[in-house]
Amino acid sequence: MQLSLTPTANGGGVTIKSDAQTARKIERLLVNTALNSHNCHDDGLCMKLSNAFEQSNKSKTVDWIILIAGVSALRSSLGYCLSRENHALLCLLEHEVFEAACAFVEDREAVEEVFSHLKISDYIGGSKVESRAVYLYSLKTKEARKAELLDIIKSLNVMQEVFMKDYNKRFEGLNFSIFYTKKPEPFAFPL
Repeated sequence: MQLSLTPTANGGGVTIKSDAQTARKIERLLVNTALNSHNCHDDGLCMKLSNAFEQSNKSKTVDWIILIAGVSALRSSLGYCLSRENHALLCLLEHEVFEAACAFVEDREAVEEVFSHLKISDYIGGSKVESRAVYLYSLKTKEARKAELLDIIKSLNVMQEVFMKDYNKRFEGLNFSIFYTKKPEPFAFPL
């Protein structure tokens, strides 16, 4: 199994590098989990993250919010009751996400603290995750994204909603429609 996640040049997400077999297995794990956990909505986190591992996906990039929320939702859905191969895949994916976040934020202890308390259900996909992704996209520089990333991730945690009430106000009303223009080409954010 080969998988590595590298922060992108603009700081909006990661570039996925893996062998075809590992990518296929991770995609299958994500899709099967989404289908079997009754969270198979078009905007479900596991389904969105599975798109980044499709064989036909040439760019192999995914934004931080979908990646971290998707992996957390996958762990929450599966727990530890899974086959050894799927457990190894999930552990590898979690490890690479953690290492990529540490490389980007450059504060291992802060990343460890945020990730250790991160509990996300696939049900909160939709607007909660979308608003955070849009906010991250709207930050103009890599430095601004680096400064805000951990707080954005922390705000996804169901347990932090009460404590971060003022911070969460910045996400109100944010959705991808603000990026749509009258041009026929779809919006594409350079990660």
